[in-house]
Amino acid sequence: MYILAGLFGADVLPVAAPAHGEDVSAAESNATFVTSLYDIGRERWPHFSRSYDSYLRRFSHLLAVEIPLVVFGERSLKPLVMQHRKGMTSPTRFVTRPFSLLPTWRHRLRVECVFDSRAFREDNDKLEHPETFSADYLLLMHSKLPLLRHVMDRNPFNTSHFFWIDAGYAAVSDDDTISDVKKVNIPPGKQWRPESLLSLSHAVTYIQLNEPAQYVNVTQLHKRRLSPAMAGGFFGGAQKVMTYYAALYNKCLLKQLTEGELMEDQGTALQVYFEHPSMFNLVKGDWFDAYRLFQ
Repeated sequence: MYILAGLFGADVLPVAAPAHGEDVSAAESNATFVTSLYDIGRERWPHFSRSYDSYLRRFSHLLAVEIPLVVFGERSLKPLVMQHRKGMTSPTRFVTRPFSLLPTWRHRLRVECVFDSRAFREDNDKLEHPETFSADYLLLMHSKLPLLRHVMDRNPFNTSHFFWIDAGYAAVSDDDTISDVKKVNIPPGKQWRPESLLSLSHAVTYIQLNEPAQYVNVTQLHKRRLSPAMAGGFFGGAQKVMTYYAALYNKCLLKQLTEGELMEDQGTALQVYFEHPSMFNLVKGDWFDAYRLFQ
């Protein structure tokens, strides 16, 4: 069995070996997919509630896709990952990371202070949305790039590109208030290699939901209830540009914390886009179109 546990530490469980004949002596033109899943008590939210069991059901569909996958989560999530990835030809790594040890956890007190501030709450159209009342949710959304950076620095599967994919991306419900999966976005057992993106070395790819230009003159964007310009469930690119993007994103997040104008990850990505538009490859599509667009 091909073991890279030492790259991550003792908490990493190698679930399966790479396909026979795989050459790991040099970085190859392929992609590592990174995801995470945590129970942040969403079933108790006053708005946008959803059970953790529904997330687990959706996550099982992602685990059935043949992609090189790194999963971050609590130790209790390991058995599910091991069960579903057993026998896969694509390599898997599980990283045990308690929620309180996520890279963004250190901002929790500052996030709560912003949420409670009069300046943030006044004339805010989004007070029923989780990015304005759940610090855990906001910190989890902002952990995507730090976790990607963690994996990129170690590059356990020796790939050229890295993509974030939400744990529930492969299958969703027609109605978020119910838990049963109604629609599968990525066929189970399918080998997914985002060929159309592997030739891009200087661009961060996002699915564009709306034209970014329409947000340019919006004042106090962090308070406006608007459909996002970019979908945060899937994004990524080559290692070098993603490392640079992660630094820009972190700088933008720190500025939000200082100015008390917090947004979720998609709004933050848009802010970085406004400052560095040439670094982005925006492809028009819908929320869960990544498999359809990039294969």
